[in-house]
Amino acid sequence: MKVEASKSFFDSIKNLNSWKSKYRNFKTWIKYHTTKEFKNLLKVVLKSYPWDYGYLYEIEQAKIAEMIEHHRKRQFFEGWEQVVRDMEICYKLIDIILDKKSLFHYDGKIQFLPIENSEDVELDGSKLVYHCDVKVNTKNADRFVDTKSNKWYVEHPDELYKEKAKYLYHKIRLERDFDWWD
Repeated sequence: MKVEASKSFFDSIKNLNSWKSKYRNFKTWIKYHTTKEFKNLLKVVLKSYPWDYGYLYEIEQAKIAEMIEHHRKRQFFEGWEQVVRDMEICYKLIDIILDKKSLFHYDGKIQFLPIENSEDVELDGSKLVYHCDVKVNTKNADRFVDTKSNKWYVEHPDELYKEKAKYLYHKIRLERDFDWWD
């Protein structure tokens, strides 16, 4: 009987040591895998509300940022620089798609005029001048938007710029997707 008691005591100590090593291994794994980019990805996934296309683009952008750092650190294969370059382009394209960078501004004085027989006001846009901060080729708008709405996009080149960014982003993803994630 005394052998069984001491045997179970030593078995419990062995299990305790294995749990400590498992905990240390888990702690090391957490430190290795939870980078700043991973934490940002987690924030985006937990913070955002999934009711628009912007949610998916933000998740992809956070994941792309994480993969850029992963490829820069590890450099697993030849040509990793090309993959990182494509990812950085896509990261910037998502900024354009989500309007994180302002592409236009208005010059002039903003005035609100009262509407007759109402308490509401309307914007007097006669003195506002629209300026697009980037040069957009509007001649090839047919390739990116509907021909019916083509005229509106020519008048609002920042929207055409976003449509072109979407097209380029998805084209890069289509051609290079398997290079990124393999």
